[in-house]
Amino acid sequence: MGNWLGKRFERTGAVVDLDAISKITIAVKSAPYSHPWRASRLGSLGNWLARRYERTGYVEDLEEAIRQVEKAVNTAPSNHLNRPNYLTSLGNMLVWRFKRTGNLLDIRLAIRLLEEAMKFTPSNSPDRAIWLNLATIIRWKYEKTGDPVDLRNAITRAKEALKTIPEDHPNRAASLSCFGDLLYFFSSQCHTTKVNTCDCVSYYTGSWERDNAPPVLRLRSALKATRILSDLGKWEDSSNLLYQMVHFLPSISSQAYNLTQQDHQHMLREFSGLSTLAAATALQAGKDLVEAL
Repeated sequence: MGNWLGKRFERTGAVVDLDAISKITIAVKSAPYSHPWRASRLGSLGNWLARRYERTGYVEDLEEAIRQVEKAVNTAPSNHLNRPNYLTSLGNMLVWRFKRTGNLLDIRLAIRLLEEAMKFTPSNSPDRAIWLNLATIIRWKYEKTGDPVDLRNAITRAKEALKTIPEDHPNRAASLSCFGDLLYFFSSQCHTTKVNTCDCVSYYTGSWERDNAPPVLRLRSALKATRILSDLGKWEDSSNLLYQMVHFLPSISSQAYNLTQQDHQHMLREFSGLSTLAAATALQAGKDLVEAL
């Protein structure tokens, strides 16, 4: 029950569905230490606490999430099927704490945990997308240390991850967007001709075109693409994409979802200037005034 509520929260953003945490807390308390599913319940509890932290910013949720997933790692034997997932979750949470505090110890431990998780993940598994998380984390480490080796490693890991994720996999949209971010950052740092910003656009639009991805993720990816297109002076392409986005925007706050007014505001706030941007870009592209209106 808790996990399905959590999945609905991921899709719709309705905070009420984070009642998943109370449900899974009951499930954890009902499982003795030797219970075969105890580790998975601890892992789930930690993950949804982390998602609530991501939404609300409550530091206590992040610290508790780290504690619960550490318990999951310690509870699961080395050959446990889900151990790589617990290692990955813990690594990601440590990175969030690093981004808040700047403590390099957290990000170095996170990298070690993700690399350990990869050792237990088959080469043909979609879970190799862990490499994409790792690539982003290494990039953040580079931003702190300035070591160019980190930046090259990040790109290499990201390429490996993208190859393993099927075209129709629900996580492919996030993976394409993430790889676009890495390429764009790489080009801005290295000023290299090896990375064309148009390549970044293709990854962002690929993410936007995934119908099975969360609507907010799709819009974020498309918005990144329009900014690059505008910077390149490709106003027509940017305007056409923005036109699609404006008409798609209502899908992120559909009345069919169990959203409060606060949820609606949170979901729409990120894109509050989208229609204005679309109108301005349409004019820049030489389109009719009526269309801009």
